[in-house]
Amino acid sequence: MKGELLYGCNSANKKFFEPSDRDYFDKTFGTRLDIIYLSEFLRASACGSNGLEFSLNNSSDAPNANGSYRSSGLVLSVPIFYSNRLSDPTQLKYQYIPAKLDKTEYKIVQSIRNPDNTTTFYNRHGVRFVFTQTGTIGIFDFQSLLVNLVAALALTKLASMVVELMMLYILPRRNFYNDVKFDEECYNPELHGTDSKEEEKP
Repeated sequence: MKGELLYGCNSANKKFFEPSDRDYFDKTFGTRLDIIYLSEFLRASACGSNGLEFSLNNSSDAPNANGSYRSSGLVLSVPIFYSNRLSDPTQLKYQYIPAKLDKTEYKIVQSIRNPDNTTTFYNRHGVRFVFTQTGTIGIFDFQSLLVNLVAALALTKLASMVVELMMLYILPRRNFYNDVKFDEECYNPELHGTDSKEEEKP
């Protein structure tokens, strides 16, 4: 699979770089893993004009924050969009589209019990990544097409039969529907004539 890191606030899907240029082969899972630095996520997710200079040392925009992002923390939303080509379904592609959530901070309060029965609280701030997976990956399957086609035809026939039965036996004007649907014709042998042949005896 080929991966790309995009600028999250660029509507033109401008590419930041390809993680596959600097990946790592994991022997445990037998696959290649992307290596993306925190600074690269931050630079790609910034929406301001100084996006290329964005870092944890910038002043935080969170309410009541008196310091930098390093002290207040922040939240990054990173959707991963998967897609493939119908002409070649094996060519899979995925894109990281990071975006910094405005006016957010992230912290965790950790409590540690000390030997003297006192409790120490650590107010830890950092960067929270929220990864979501989206996109469409598909391949043409003739069997699925056939099953869906047969099911659609069967449902259409069933719906037609139910409507017809309701018209003929349940609805108030069923007699009218019955007269319109069926034509009655009287058979008169004198008018229509009969075909008969006599066998010649030897």
